[in-house]
Amino acid sequence: MEQMNKELISKIEKALNIKFYEWQRKYLLNEAMLLDMRMTGRCTGKTLAHIIKQLFESSEPLLLRNKDEILDKADWWCCEIRKDRALRNPYLEWYKHELKGIYEELNEAGIVTREVIYKEEAIKFEPIEMDCLVCTLNKESSCVDCCRDWDNEE
Repeated sequence: MEQMNKELISKIEKALNIKFYEWQRKYLLNEAMLLDMRMTGRCTGKTLAHIIKQLFESSEPLLLRNKDEILDKADWWCCEIRKDRALRNPYLEWYKHELKGIYEELNEAGIVTREVIYKEEAIKFEPIEMDCLVCTLNKESSCVDCCRDWDNEE
């Protein structure tokens, strides 16, 4: 995975068919910048820049398996009772959907990002030998309440 630089930003722009604002470029490159009123409000490119930064800031997988993990990564910052409001807001699902779309577009264009994991991996259970169907204990550790009398077994 490439570190964020001006060349990578140009590749991202081409892959997504967009042109970043200057403040987005500075944000992605961690350069100092002044806040501008054009950066506030909705539909100003903050989430886009934040998603791009998330995809390149670490080589560790980006975990978006549940609402708590999505909230931890999303740019939901607008209120004091952040978690309570965010977990009830459709923004988190929208954010996950947007991130997934950008992730897929960049990877299809050959731009390698960090891995994104959207759901829990299936847990594989090994079969266990079970003698009691009530308490799941076996002959050696059977319980008194529900297991049959192992010594008088037929």
